[in-house]
Amino acid sequence: QYKVIYLQEGEWKIRSFDFRKTPFTLSGGGTKDIPIARPQLLVRGKDHKTMLTLVFRDQERGYRPSILRLNGMQQEANNIIDLCDQSVGAWEPTYDTQLWQKKRKIALFVQPTVQKDAEGLADAPATAVRVVEWRD
Repeated sequence: QYKVIYLQEGEWKIRSFDFRKTPFTLSGGGTKDIPIARPQLLVRGKDHKTMLTLVFRDQERGYRPSILRLNGMQQEANNIIDLCDQSVGAWEPTYDTQLWQKKRKIALFVQPTVQKDAEGLADAPATAVRVVEWRD
């Protein structure tokens, strides 16, 4: 599950996002073909005006780049947007940090990738890189 740990009024809090249902394990040797990506967390504001944008990729959502938006830490985590219809495989979210800082615009660098368990080799063709944009 995805979790955000944050400091509020001098106390550490944990916010769990329970929209993901399928369990998985990281046991075994070598690299793993896991069903989720390491997310990127973009934050704007502070205290009760905190706005979060969680950028992720999940097998449960068809391996598509997705965004979860929260206006405040107490909002329900049901506002998930898939940014495209195509699978991106084992892609890990990367974005233009300067564009986010200056214009609050998300430009994801997307390239479909394949990851095999235990250092396995994939027979996959080269894939194009593209930019997927989303404005907050």
